[in-house]
Amino acid sequence: MPQREPPPFRVVSTTHSHVSIAASPLTVLSTILDTNTWDTWNTFNRSARIYHRPDPIPPNSSPELSSLFAKSDFLVPGCKYTESVHPKGTDLSLPGPEKGKQLNNLEVTSIDEFQEKDGKKSYRIVWYVVDWSPWLMQSRRTHQFVEKDGVTEYDSWTEMGGLLAWVVRWMASGLFKKRFQEAFESLKVYLESKGNSDAGDVTGEAEELETR
Repeated sequence: MPQREPPPFRVVSTTHSHVSIAASPLTVLSTILDTNTWDTWNTFNRSARIYHRPDPIPPNSSPELSSLFAKSDFLVPGCKYTESVHPKGTDLSLPGPEKGKQLNNLEVTSIDEFQEKDGKKSYRIVWYVVDWSPWLMQSRRTHQFVEKDGVTEYDSWTEMGGLLAWVVRWMASGLFKKRFQEAFESLKVYLESKGNSDAGDVTGEAEELETR
């Protein structure tokens, strides 16, 4: 898989999250793109509402991606959506709380498939937060799904810039690391239970990388 390109803004902080999931990269990718599933596993972002969807769907995609892009509730390149953010986390057995919920608008800029040297396919999603003043907040999140030793290594990098990014770095970096990792671990349990696999211990890690 090609290296990630730097974002078009000065990065103040980067939060890296990782988890290994006993499911195929396409299955993990599909679950992330399917906004209908978020309320069943995503403890940090309980919902996503698509408010703009490009027409026609981007051409020249692989058959696997084209099949996913044809589904109306799936995120696709060029689509814009509103996600709910729950800084305190949520209990998935209860309705998503309204108190403390924040809303962000985002745009999916790319969903790509890559052929690895061993012939296996890997995937990458990139989306940006939109509708903020550039000097106040800029944010990009990159997701990568790579198969190794029969499991999917799922990594994401959340990069932030602008004045508010300094506030997050100084006051809430630990909270963001924790919430992202909770969602990753919840996704692992959801997919491995759904696939009737032996989930075993949930293992993952999150780290914040500061750019000075």
